Amino acid sequence: MPNQFVPHLVVHHRRRVPQPILPVNYEFFLAVELPKGIAGMSLIEQLRVAKAATARRRAYPYSGPFGPIVSFEFRCAASLSIYMNAEGDFAG
Repeated sequence: MPNQFVPHLVVHHRRRVPQPILPVNYEFFLAVELPKGIAGMSLIEQLRVAKAATARRRAYPYSGPFGPIVSFEFRCAASLSIYMNAEGDFAG
């Protein structure tokens, strides 16, 4: 059985390489976890849920090892991404 695509949210920062480079897990800074059932929602509802999911990451008081957030990339299908600004808004 082929793997089913799972929508996910990627965080884009000013830098691609962390400063300083440390032997730690950077997952909190690079991705935002989305609810399991998001794939069954309408695209508008998916965007609402994706923005709500960014709240924890946006509320982090420091820019982190990759610098400030530039945008969020909502990968809603294997060949489709929707980009949102640093506040999690889609300017559609």
